[in-house]
Amino acid sequence: MEEKTLQLTREDILKAVFTPNVKGYDPVEVDSFLDRVIADYATYDQYVSETKNYIESLEKQLRTCKDKNQQLELDLAKYQTRLNGIRDSDSVSAENLQLLQRCRKMESALYKAGIDPTKL
Repeated sequence: MEEKTLQLTREDILKAVFTPNVKGYDPVEVDSFLDRVIADYATYDQYVSETKNYIESLEKQLRTCKDKNQQLELDLAKYQTRLNGIRDSDSVSAENLQLLQRCRKMESALYKAGIDPTKL
């Protein structure tokens, strides 16, 4: 996109002075000035249009990000609920001791049968 700059400021337009001639102002000078004003308006209109398109694009991206964020928050809540019952514990429970005793008995039986339980 080619960067265009405005040729006139508000002060330029306000303080514009035209050379008087016999029938009023010089029409060529007035037409030239108005051509510059029209060119500035065209540049400004193009800038406004491009800015609106850019804003719409950013708003679309923002909506997409908000939707993804909302989905991620829902997933997080779901996984937190799933993991809520799982807790790390350093204490030894009776159930854990029973499981260890059963494992030891099974390993002993396998060794007696000639099977190495570490190779299974």
